[in-house]
Amino acid sequence: MPVGRSEAEFTLSLAETLSPPRSGGLLAALHLWQRLLLVGPRQFGEVYYFGTLPWPNDKQLPDCLVGIQGGVETRFYFDPLEGDLVGIEMQAAEDLDPCEIYFSDFRPVDGRRLPHRWVIRHGDDQFADLRITKYNFAGTSIHPAAGSERNTKD
Repeated sequence: MPVGRSEAEFTLSLAETLSPPRSGGLLAALHLWQRLLLVGPRQFGEVYYFGTLPWPNDKQLPDCLVGIQGGVETRFYFDPLEGDLVGIEMQAAEDLDPCEIYFSDFRPVDGRRLPHRWVIRHGDDQFADLRITKYNFAGTSIHPAAGSERNTKD
């Protein structure tokens, strides 16, 4: 990470888990995404479809799914044509700026379409611009399709 190694303990309130510093809670946002994937919307907590909302860099308004877990609201933005998750916006508290994760550069990897660029923003600042060169599922490295030579980070 841009500010060094970071950790989070999810036994605390998610609203208190704002690691890494200056990210607005990147690890909590990723934890909530992981929870949505692992347990699904029915067991996530409160989940509802909010409608279509503006999200930067999208040609069409993405569909927004709102999840509330551990007192934290997270918005998941999905491309209506491809079904790709194009963004996550996690706001730990009403008086704090959200952690925003912008996903782009989708490519096929082992039968899945995965984002190979993640831009993380908090407030007016960019926290990180990550270029993914490979994905690792269950201990097996999966390299993206051809054209990944321009990516620089794991």
